Amino acid sequence: MGKIVVYVGTYSEVLGHVPHGKGRGIELFEYDTDSGSLTPLFVQDQGASYISIWNSTWLALHPSKPFLFAAEETDKTNGCGSVVAFRIEANGKLVFVNKVSTAGAFPCHLSVDASGKFLAAANYGSGNVPLYSIKETGELEYLNVTQHKGKGPNAQRQEGPHAHQSLFKGDNLYVVDLGIDSLVQYKLQDKKLVHNPAAEKVSFAPGAGPRHVDFHPTEPVAFVAHELNSTISVCSVDHSNGTLKLVDTKSTLPAGFTGDSFPSEISVSKNGKFVYVANRGPDHIAIFKYSSAPHVFEAIAHVSTEGAHPRHFTFSPDGRFLLVGNQNSDTIVVFQVDETSGLLTKRHVINVGTPACIVFLQH
Repeated sequence: MGKIVVYVGTYSEVLGHVPHGKGRGIELFEYDTDSGSLTPLFVQDQGASYISIWNSTWLALHPSKPFLFAAEETDKTNGCGSVVAFRIEANGKLVFVNKVSTAGAFPCHLSVDASGKFLAAANYGSGNVPLYSIKETGELEYLNVTQHKGKGPNAQRQEGPHAHQSLFKGDNLYVVDLGIDSLVQYKLQDKKLVHNPAAEKVSFAPGAGPRHVDFHPTEPVAFVAHELNSTISVCSVDHSNGTLKLVDTKSTLPAGFTGDSFPSEISVSKNGKFVYVANRGPDHIAIFKYSSAPHVFEAIAHVSTEGAHPRHFTFSPDGRFLLVGNQNSDTIVVFQVDETSGLLTKRHVINVGTPACIVFLQH
């Protein structure tokens, strides 16, 4: 039986899109690799299983060093949010390193590049992308910010750009922008983000509201979840230059569904055979079967998350379990994954105030 530290970011204050904020900051848990269960991790000299910061709605690990970075999704620092850097000690304890402004409001995503030298954030409120260097100590240094422009047809949600994800993949940074229905691609050059002339932007259906992208573990394919029209897009990837090209789009909802739905997280299974998307509203995980030869991309099941408003989910490092954070019912539900069928079976329910992001210390 093995143990892995799990960090859970939470909403700790009321925001316009969050009906309640019951989180205490970053919650620390111990994960049992055999059963998939979670228990609060009481750090030796701290006496508590959480680190108190504001709205830690996204967490990102350094790829090779014991550092954790947390987005504070707020606009309380001179109209901006913050990124907080922590050093991870052997027992899982988080030690504060420094805190920097995001040069924009409501940061909701972070990503560290493969070299571990740079971090990019996505400011939902301001529609811009701040870039930081990461020092040997884990300290963050602000470099610059790149501003998106434009709007979409949804007057309430797309009145301007809304960067929802900044994801490093290889030599590229992919920024998914809900407000302009686009995935914008950048490269790092002289500590700045520059457009890749070979593949500057992928545009989706007007009003789709792309939120997150995930890449297939072995094949040149990416999958994009759209928050505003409840669809998922399949894109081919040209690894020679990082170009994405739209191939297929399917609904994330079961036939005949009526009502509001807002997809959130998307992730490809460890074996690459299935794609999972969380639908807030119907509160289920849509499961798609995928194969490239021949091309198959079809919904095979919609499994209840056993809670309200699933904002985020993640696979355990071995892919045997899926942990779902139900934001509005204050629970994390652990499902066992059938790697052959892709289906999910509920195993555990853990009470956590307003969970927003779940990260395993072990990749």
